[in-house]
Amino acid sequence: MRFRTHGLAVPARMSRNGPRRRPWRSAMLTSLIVVATILSNPNASADSAPPMAPGPSSSVAVAASNAFGVDLFKAMAKDSPDGNLFLSPFSISMALTMTAEGARDETATQMATVLHFPASAKAGDRPVTAVHESFASLSRQLAAAQGDTDAKTTAKIAELRAALDAANDRTRELESRGDGWQEAHRSLQEAQRLASELNALLATVDRFDLRIANALWVAKAYPLADEFEATVDRFYGSGAANELDIAGDTEGARKRINGWVEDRTEHR
Repeated sequence: MRFRTHGLAVPARMSRNGPRRRPWRSAMLTSLIVVATILSNPNASADSAPPMAPGPSSSVAVAASNAFGVDLFKAMAKDSPDGNLFLSPFSISMALTMTAEGARDETATQMATVLHFPASAKAGDRPVTAVHESFASLSRQLAAAQGDTDAKTTAKIAELRAALDAANDRTRELESRGDGWQEAHRSLQEAQRLASELNALLATVDRFDLRIANALWVAKAYPLADEFEATVDRFYGSGAANELDIAGDTEGARKRINGWVEDRTEHR
């Protein structure tokens, strides 16, 4: 899952210690716990849509993922009490929920407990079914909330970002020489112009770009049941469950998985 905020673009600043560049905010956030913050970005324009609260159909996934995320964070914090932690409970929770579709008996019970699945409301139904439905609903809500930016505007934003990066790099290079202050000042002015143009354009588009993609990759030695593949594809998209010749073609399997990830994260 990839998340990127469209924060303000800031040019490099001249200083005795060299120019400093404040990059626009970029983050890879996948925790469902931060969804409310993501959707209620204080930098949004006045005419932007109001924050989106989880709907009834997505609340099951929200509650389960949040509870699992807190448990996971506590467990990892015990192993690294003095370090910083960065984890993606939403993606982990969704991927394990996909895996849980194939679990039965005691394994299914244990996974349901760890992932905080609700008790089934229907006789004969499995708790994981309600969670599949809820994750699918939540993914649709998140995708709909970000809206669309036309290709021309997207290309212009990328062009301005590249130009701003180049202007900032040139400003730093000129200042570091010690004899290029006038040129550095002109370069800084150009960076400021580009930043202003970029920020004005960003103010007209959605302030975040969210991509959610999870998949299961299974060795061919363990063939997937047709029913399992059909269920995973139904709720998480076609191709969410895949078989690979991991033992016979390790390099090919690696390239296929990496290619799949790159296609869904714009090669980031």
